[in-house]
Amino acid sequence: MVKTQYSEVKKYLDNELLNDPYVALYIKDRNELYVAGKRNIMLCQELPFQLKVWIEAQDDDARELIHSLPKDKDLSIEFGNPFSLRLVQDELREQNGIVKQNSVFCMVDRKRFRLASICPVKKLDGEDRSALHRYPVSNNRDVFLQFFDDGKMNLYGSYKGDKIVGYSAAFYPGNTVTWVHVRPEFRSLGYGRSLLSICANDLLNENETVYYYACMDEMANLRTCLAVGFVPLRETFHFQVTHNQ
Repeated sequence: MVKTQYSEVKKYLDNELLNDPYVALYIKDRNELYVAGKRNIMLCQELPFQLKVWIEAQDDDARELIHSLPKDKDLSIEFGNPFSLRLVQDELREQNGIVKQNSVFCMVDRKRFRLASICPVKKLDGEDRSALHRYPVSNNRDVFLQFFDDGKMNLYGSYKGDKIVGYSAAFYPGNTVTWVHVRPEFRSLGYGRSLLSICANDLLNENETVYYYACMDEMANLRTCLAVGFVPLRETFHFQVTHNQ
């Protein structure tokens, strides 16, 4: 196993792997990458209550990466192919981890993109801050709002009166990933499609491709991104190990 950084990773991995959009997005500009063989790579992020791990495993050399994970920490491992799933389950079978389907990783480029302007959408700024903080709690909302307050993320919103009924976000390295959420009572009215479309259109003005994680807990997310031209690339999974329950 070799510890390397993004600027040096080409020395170790096959070009086919480096050119995979899913892999390239995760490793871009990362300084602590672990490589085993030519087709396996891992990224670890130490969080207060767990170790967050992303792994791309394509052959048995990846076992070395998995063996290096601590046995006494809570783990959240993300992967995006069936071989990685089987290998993680096999190597960590004694830790009683739980597997769940996480999302569908999708992409769009300018050729595939279809602009949708069914509902009015505006790019949000500081004047929208109070309306954003009145928005009902949704997954990752507080994280998004912190990045917005710090000027590190672009948000787009749709209003009904003085109330934001949905918003989309441009985030992740290079602002090439987008995400959308709409209040339940306003869904199926075109808000989600419009929010995602306007956000993706702005991102495509600066990037060749834009990515979206369609959460498998809400299939409407997948239908929305397909409607504006995104295409599915991979299903992603999580393997969760919790020692103190």
